[in-house]
Order: sequence, then C-alpha cells, then structure tokens
Amino acid sequence: MTVHVELLCSGSSEHLSQVFTGFAMLRAQGECTVEVKRWSTYEGGLGGAEDTSLLRIASGGRQIVYDVLDGANLVPDALDWADVYVKRSYSPIEHGADPKVRPFGLNFPAYGPRDWRTRRLVWSVLGLRRDNAANIANHARRLNRLAAWATRAKNGCRASDLAGIEHGPEADRPPTVMFCTRLWDPARVSGTKRDEWTEMNRLRIECLRKLRTALGPGLVGGLAPTPLAVERHPDLVLDEDTMLKTRYLGRMHKTAIGVATAGLRGSNGWSLGEYLAA
Repeated sequence: MTVHVELLCSGSSEHLSQVFTGFAMLRAQGECTVEVKRWSTYEGGLGGAEDTSLLRIASGGRQIVYDVLDGANLVPDALDWADVYVKRSYSPIEHGADPKVRPFGLNFPAYGPRDWRTRRLVWSVLGLRRDNAANIANHARRLNRLAAWATRAKNGCRASDLAGIEHGPEADRPPTVMFCTRLWDPARVSGTKRDEWTEMNRLRIECLRKLRTALGPGLVGGLAPTPLAVERHPDLVLDEDTMLKTRYLGRMHKTAIGVATAGLRGSNGWSLGEYLAA
C-alpha cells in the first residue's frame, strides 16, 4: 500500500529545499503520495524567523518535525507536537538524552522537479503582512531565490538543481584544492556570539593564507566579496563572477580536494554536503 504524506509548511527557508526535493523524488518514484498544506502560522517568511525553518510531516498516524534552524535550541510547541524531531544542528551533548530528537545529517540547497516551489512562492507573497513591512527588502531577497528558477538567473534555484550538484568526479591533473568561504561581520552580534564569529573568521583567514602559501596556483579559493572581506582582506577576495553558483559548482566538480571549516555555532556548512554530493 502506498504511503500518504502530508507536508505542513510553515515557510520556505532555503535550508528546507533539500527536504521538499526528497519528498518530490519519493513521490515521482511511486513510494508515496504527497499533500502540501500551509501550517496555521505561515506568514510568508523564507528564513530567519523561528517557525519558517520548520516543516511538520504527518503520515500513518506519526508526526515528524524537520528543524533546520542554526543552533541547538528546539522549538517547544513543535517538539511537543512531534513523535520524531529531526534537528539539523544536532548536538549529542544538548540533545542526546532525548530519544525523540534525531540528527538531520548534511544539508545544502537542492531543488528538483515538482518540488512545490511555485506554490510556496505564492504562499510567501500572500503571507506578507503590513506589520512586517520593515522586512520587505529582506523578504524580497529571499523570494528572489525561489523565483529564480523561472528566470535565466545564474544564482538561485536553477543553479542549485540537484541534478547539477550530484556529479561523478572529474578531478584536474595535476589535482587542485578548493576552499571558497565567507566572513561574518562580528559587529552584527554581541557577547559570546561576537567572540565566536571573530574566531571563525580568524581561522578561515589563516587557512586561506596557509593554503595559498603552500599550494600557489593549485588552490581554487578565496573570500566571498562581502563588504567586510573587501575592507579587511582585499587580497583574498574573489570576484563576483567566480562566486556565481553555476561557476562555483563547475569548478568544484573538477577539484580533487575540498576544504571546509566549521560554520556558525559549530555547524557543518553547505559546502561539505555539496562536496560529498559531487
């Protein structure tokens, strides 16, 4: 008997794209039927807000939550609702005592055919309210990531199509090493978080400089061209064209070794999942 699955959608954070794509693939393979619904708190957010990074799933009398938020915090009402709570930023120290909480595994943006992105885009537009008008610019930037699949955009959904990410190795000879990363501005946060971001930036800069010294032209790497990187480390900044997702992925597929460092709150960054998919 075919399993029926209800996806109860609170938002369309890019971190959830992999989950939607997975269920779309299972449906296409005849493993399940899928019904996508809006959760009662859906407000149009595409990331950042607590509930927009959750996906609730109901199937066969079981209730499952996918939580792709950064950090160890769990969402209490979602935890109460769930029989199984799948956490992207899983920590054995923080969560190991609760058998309900399970690790998500590696995460990276991945879009596939018939993954309900158009419906989710419409819901996000309709869900924008007057009281969050101050965040319209931020919402617009995130909405563009969903809308990009329908354009000739070089970044966005089309550039993160799963079929283009999963790829057999075709390493260069002589082999090259890749480490493309970004800095996070500590001025945006305070307290221990500021110290964490400062140390993370320091480690990434040190790694880049040592790799450049050791490998020279054998390194494909540098910093994303953010204002902080341009101001403080202009010699390490990559140009915008190099950082386009389609070109980044094309270069990655030909690279023998991919280097990754820990991300925010000690998480695994997207690059690690993309390396393994390639």
